[in-house]
Amino acid sequence: MLNQIVITIKSFIYKLKLKRMKMRKVILLSWMFTLLVGSAIAQTNYDTVSATYSVGDISTDDGFTLLGDVSTCPGVLNVVVPEGSSIVSVDVEYSMTAIVTSRLGDARSQLVCSSPNGTAEPAVYNGAGGWVQGTEAYSRTGLDIANNVTPPPFGQPIQFTLHAGNNYWGAPVGCSDAQLVVDNNSWTVTVIYLPPGSPGFASNPSPADDAVLVGLDDDLTWDFGANTDTYDLYFDTNNPPTTIVDPNAIPGGASGSYDPGTMLEATEYFWKVVGKNATNENPGYVWSFTTKCAALTYPYFENFDGVTAPDLPNCWIPLSSSTSEYSVVKINTWGSLSAPNCIIFNADAEPTPNLVLVLPEVGTISDKMLSLYGKNDVDWISGLPYTHPIEVGTITDPNDINTFTSHTSFVPGEAWTLLEVYFADYVGTDAYIAIKGVVPQYGVVYIDDVTVDLLPSCIKPIELVADEILAEQATISWTDMNGASSWNIEVVLADSVPTGIPTFTGVTNPAIITGLLDGTYYDIYVQTDCGTDEESIWSWPLRILTECLPWDVPVFEDFGEQPPYPEVASFPLCWTTIEQTGAQFGGLGLQPGNYAVSGMAVWMDAGGDAASQLILSSPAFTPPLNTLRTSFWVSNNGSADSTMVVGTMTDATDPATFTPYQIITGLTGEFQEITVYFNNYTGTDTYIAWRHNSDYNASQQLFFDDITIEEIPSCVDPYQTSVSGPTASSAMLNWTDPLETATDWEIEAGAQGFTPGSGTQTNAYTYTNTAALTQSFEMTGLSAATLYDVYVRTDCGAGEYSVWVGPVTFLL
Repeated sequence: MLNQIVITIKSFIYKLKLKRMKMRKVILLSWMFTLLVGSAIAQTNYDTVSATYSVGDISTDDGFTLLGDVSTCPGVLNVVVPEGSSIVSVDVEYSMTAIVTSRLGDARSQLVCSSPNGTAEPAVYNGAGGWVQGTEAYSRTGLDIANNVTPPPFGQPIQFTLHAGNNYWGAPVGCSDAQLVVDNNSWTVTVIYLPPGSPGFASNPSPADDAVLVGLDDDLTWDFGANTDTYDLYFDTNNPPTTIVDPNAIPGGASGSYDPGTMLEATEYFWKVVGKNATNENPGYVWSFTTKCAALTYPYFENFDGVTAPDLPNCWIPLSSSTSEYSVVKINTWGSLSAPNCIIFNADAEPTPNLVLVLPEVGTISDKMLSLYGKNDVDWISGLPYTHPIEVGTITDPNDINTFTSHTSFVPGEAWTLLEVYFADYVGTDAYIAIKGVVPQYGVVYIDDVTVDLLPSCIKPIELVADEILAEQATISWTDMNGASSWNIEVVLADSVPTGIPTFTGVTNPAIITGLLDGTYYDIYVQTDCGTDEESIWSWPLRILTECLPWDVPVFEDFGEQPPYPEVASFPLCWTTIEQTGAQFGGLGLQPGNYAVSGMAVWMDAGGDAASQLILSSPAFTPPLNTLRTSFWVSNNGSADSTMVVGTMTDATDPATFTPYQIITGLTGEFQEITVYFNNYTGTDTYIAWRHNSDYNASQQLFFDDITIEEIPSCVDPYQTSVSGPTASSAMLNWTDPLETATDWEIEAGAQGFTPGSGTQTNAYTYTNTAALTQSFEMTGLSAATLYDVYVRTDCGAGEYSVWVGPVTFLL
């Protein structure tokens, strides 16, 4: 339907002001602007035609929110421009009203020239009215979206569509006028054009508009517009250009050219062709290009800190094939390695992002090396870093992202991670190195501190890996870039300063490193021996942790004191954790303060995931497990229905090898000591393990600390002592015999604070009974209103006794 309601045609004499806008060429017109050429004043005659939409409010579409989206119910407006005229620019104005629920800030809009060769505005415009209802006016001038449209025969319109969207989370699905609309009679499109007979716009510029890396001796060429009798060529480094380098020139054909001589390196130039005839003057488009950089000097270093966002350093080219305007390679002003800037590859909402950053030209690549630092964000749900790769490669055409070829890929961690790339094996003809961020939709990855240098004649080993790590030796290998056959190795304790003196000389690749200690972190450096007294610099270190040999007992572990930053606390060597959970806030770690008996304590939280596997495993032990017992202190988050499982493991890294031995019940928010005896264990496992009983209560949190593992004594001490049933002169002492083998005990009671076995007790008893798990003894002859401590020990005969257990304090 043609919704052309109001059309007015006026003839004006404009005085032109040209202004080139960032990223796109546009012409902004002013109603009375003076264009000076020498001492003469030239004028350009412009006509305008306007149309206003007046058939009702335009609905908004919740599916139109981002660049590349299309509304299914846009407004359509037609403007008739005389045949043979040249369109200069388009102005648009309209208002949008948020009626209910939606807010002005939810409004989205974009104008499109939908006639052949028309284009869309380069952005979707967001409402700036905030999170309130009301009406907001929009106005944009100097748009070039119809500049390539050839006006059809008189009476046939140029068509414009206004796409409007609602980004409110509760917006109606599809098109609706219930919440947010473009107001009727507010949308007006004005087309500014040169009347028929005027010179046409020059076109097909070379270098192309916004071209980069242009040769210093390249010529300028273009095609003249129709009806051009003479022209002025403007060329300089001003925007817009003010220097006429070829005044009142006569075209020598359909195309023109100009030799600017040798231009400056890494310089942006601006130029335009002003066509003239007896009828009118065409102001011309303002074009620009940037010349190539000077040859690099090495080492070349860039940390991106000498520029102001969004500008990149000279001759660094961001490329993107994405449709989203926010899917870009750009300067990032926070989280950098060297402050204040780094580079971010940001996919945003683009489903298939393709983001590449091109370095300045390096020429021959096979004699170069590159290093950079990369970093990934952390997934706030899992707490783990993302694994988005960074690829380093070459590119044939620095303006064509499809000519990128990957050479090396690596995945940085959540901390800045160094990557070194050696191009000694490169056999292509590309002259540019490029970096690609391989990110999914809404993914990001960062780089900083990029260095390009010449390859040394003797290259250090790269890509060190540990092929096998045992308790006292390790096998490592690396990538050789020299064709060498001999290397040196230095081994130091982790975080120690290397001496530069080899621990092993003349080794081969791979190499076996011997003489290591078990359960120890080492840093390993490798150096290439290129012969004839030439050696490379040392490689970056490879850090390894040797396997733990089985431990003897006793073992006590309190998990250390609280560090300055508890989140960086780590488990002791040879203690192994398994943390498998799909819960957003669950996990396994170390907690300080009130959650610990002292220093730090182990924390387990299934976070509601009944399938979680949260396990802490001890080191392997030399003594058989059926000769051992473990005691520890445990509490929960106050859950009344809370348990944990103590068991054994064959492989401390495999949860499937966990075998339950004893379920611990009766846990409370207060720490209590638990002792587990493995005397009835009949398996061959060598690890003791503690597991969150998530399949019983997935909402509980467990905290446990101060773990002791020791041999079961030959005379076992009583366990879980308590006092009950006090009377005026007696009370019952209760305890557990874990092995159910003892038959005789000694008991001492005395004033609070007395020492058992010292003769200072007030009451002493001996007790004999049949062996059983639970035992009770009535202590008689006590004094009323007295605060007592009581202790008990096992009498195993032949003068062998357990330790005294207590005190249990009670008031009679």
